[in-house]
Amino acid sequence: MGSAEEQAASSLMIDFCAPRRVNAQAIILQQDRERPGKWQVLLQLRSERMQMMPNHLAAIGGCRSAVDPDSRATCLREVQEECGLLGGIAVPPCKFAEGGKCDWYVIKVKDPVFKPHAETQFECGDIRVILPLLPASTCIADCYGHAWLPTDDLDRIDKRLPLMGGLLGRVSGAVRHMCAVEQKLQNQMSNMHSDVVKATLQSSGIGIGEDGSILSCPAEDTVCQPSKQGKAICLGALRTQLEYYLSDGNLRHDKFFYDIISKDAEGWLELSNVLACNKIKSMGATQSDIVSALQASELEVREDGSAIRRANNDPLPLFQAKKSMGIQRKGASHNRLQKGQVTGEPGKGKGKCVGNMATQACEQEVQASQNHASAVQRMCAVEEKLQNQMSNMHSDVVNATLHSSGIGIGEDGRIVSCPAEDTVSHPSNQGNAICLGALRTQLEYYLSDGNLRHDKFFYDIISKDAEGWLELSNVLACNKIKSMGARQSDIVSALQASELEVREDGSAIRRSNNDPLPLLQAKESTGIQRKGASHNRLQKGQVTGEPGKGKGKCVGNMATQSCQQEVQASTDQARPEAD
Repeated sequence: MGSAEEQAASSLMIDFCAPRRVNAQAIILQQDRERPGKWQVLLQLRSERMQMMPNHLAAIGGCRSAVDPDSRATCLREVQEECGLLGGIAVPPCKFAEGGKCDWYVIKVKDPVFKPHAETQFECGDIRVILPLLPASTCIADCYGHAWLPTDDLDRIDKRLPLMGGLLGRVSGAVRHMCAVEQKLQNQMSNMHSDVVKATLQSSGIGIGEDGSILSCPAEDTVCQPSKQGKAICLGALRTQLEYYLSDGNLRHDKFFYDIISKDAEGWLELSNVLACNKIKSMGATQSDIVSALQASELEVREDGSAIRRANNDPLPLFQAKKSMGIQRKGASHNRLQKGQVTGEPGKGKGKCVGNMATQACEQEVQASQNHASAVQRMCAVEEKLQNQMSNMHSDVVNATLHSSGIGIGEDGRIVSCPAEDTVSHPSNQGNAICLGALRTQLEYYLSDGNLRHDKFFYDIISKDAEGWLELSNVLACNKIKSMGARQSDIVSALQASELEVREDGSAIRRSNNDPLPLLQAKESTGIQRKGASHNRLQKGQVTGEPGKGKGKCVGNMATQSCQQEVQASTDQARPEAD
């Protein structure tokens, strides 16, 4: 590696300014295949359980770890953890902006590859539930909780959906910086795999292969000695747990810790009380582990390492008593997080789950506090009934019950049989079997109130037919249906489990009981001319409204993708930036 001056020069080739050792956020971009020259951005829906920005549409990123050489490493590590990105990186993280405690990076991907399950995917919510609030051109991503949104359509996000502060401005800045970086490399006849760029990444502990795969990246910090469970202790998970304990979201309802802290003149919480928590004990953490974990936290550790407190001894939030759920909680068994206002301010402890263990810690703790006695009582009643009848879960009676539901469970607990999504065997145009569930969802959406309120093409055809029929020749001409490789017989098969009606000769479909059409609501033109043979885009409309007697709900990943890829051309009224 060259001198410090050479490293700085190489960094400035792709960076707005040099990376710092602070938190990081990533704007991930890809070229819009349907609109050449345009960009799509990958955004996530943050989980409602997150203390920072719950239920917000946000960029990807998080807190610096002690193992991160700089914020570029933090950026890529957080991207790997939250969305499971494995490869397809065309342009590695390039710094384009910075805030007080956060550096912002832009990453360009092409045909990105994601893990089936990201390490911290539970930090995200199911983004499908907010699709009615997103632009019609939104596409569900291959990573849970994320979606691709065209950057030109971000002003069409419904105002009711909360956004990360300054998100729209950051996306615009990321697009400008990415264009400038690509132009600079082109002018210098260089590329993202030149020695200069490699040196820049290497200084951050990052390695990107020429195929776009991530070769090396810092992993979440751990300590080497095994815990009581024989596993290394993840300091990131431990830090997250401690920050949650001292956050506003927990202390509003956690009387045990609240009383201890409020009785101490300087707001200290003795580590003996923390180490007595079942969650901390289950991690196998020691006092020295806690001190090490909080080196990268805003929480304060007393000089002798025997107590912790909130940053700057911040005042406690107003305590709000909660109704008892029948769970007696004592000091030594303080092992359940309080749900409380998890959506509140994080009490100066970051509170963000970092790493899979941290996510599980928050999830398992919140789940414990939300348990309802009815489920436990029901299970106890079932087991007692089986015991009284000298029966078990594998008796003929129980097997018959499961069999009636199409389920089979072996005596070793294995799932022997279970219904799978219905498909037809002949290949589609893409060489895959056709998912009848996805096809049915698509057809039900076409004839739903949510679509027909704005879909003048189908609206006119149905309204002109005395019996409300829609000829399948019009449906089969839709690009989405053609992309599925569906045939007329497939549509008839798919609708056997639908409320939509099929004409006796199988040549047309209509709404259940020939229900009257909703009132057509004209929308402003988007400049896209739509004809019968290219009717390939769902209208967004009031997707949240009554589904027009067609269920219209996306069921399963394929169905969701079907809806998403169709929701391309309808127009929402533009909204100003909310940041």
